[in-house]
Amino acid sequence: MPFQNHTAVFSFNQKLFGNSAPDGYTKYEFEWPDFNKRYDVYATDADRLATFELLNPGFMAYLYDTDEHVSIEVVDTIIYLYKTGSDQTIDYQTVLTILQKAYKELQL
Repeated sequence: MPFQNHTAVFSFNQKLFGNSAPDGYTKYEFEWPDFNKRYDVYATDADRLATFELLNPGFMAYLYDTDEHVSIEVVDTIIYLYKTGSDQTIDYQTVLTILQKAYKELQL
């Protein structure tokens, strides 16, 4: 299996978990302040490397430029992508492209 046993959550910054990370997770920030303002990134300590592999600069830039209200959760071999905010209309081609790019990054 390409990406096993890791869990990561990065979501549009809506304080999904209040002011603290959920049990067993650590909140991570990156060198890009605007990304940190838009997204909250959580991962277990065991899975932080996979989170950093997915959130490489190229994928971060793509996600940032594509849709500011998209949240992604990776659980084992499943990628969940959902849209938050008041405008929840979905461009399915955009969603499919985000999912394909995330899957490709996790296979490397």
